[in-house]
Amino acid sequence: MLTAKYAVYVPGTKNVDHPLATDERREWTLAVIEKMSYVFGGATSQEALGGWISENGHLVIENVSIVFSYSATKTAEYETAVRGIASWLAAELNQEAVSIETPDGMDFVSAAAA
Repeated sequence: MLTAKYAVYVPGTKNVDHPLATDERREWTLAVIEKMSYVFGGATSQEALGGWISENGHLVIENVSIVFSYSATKTAEYETAVRGIASWLAAELNQEAVSIETPDGMDFVSAAAA
């Protein structure tokens, strides 16, 4: 049974609070699905609406794609891979951080974490 969930939240914005066009967000989501699939053997995305307070104190509301995969066990290698994908995405989209989920809970990964 696959019980260990790992996820990367693909932002709907770049440069902190500038909305991505729908086709651009889809391209980033597909890129993360591909990367997660190579790590876990497959991945699924789900759309959500989220909000957070940026470093400058502004509320950012955005559509996000949650790309997730499951594994039979929790491993340091899987967590390192997911953190690497999130750090890459944060750098590419010039985000303060990208959210991830691991079996231990949610965390935020910055581009500097790579």
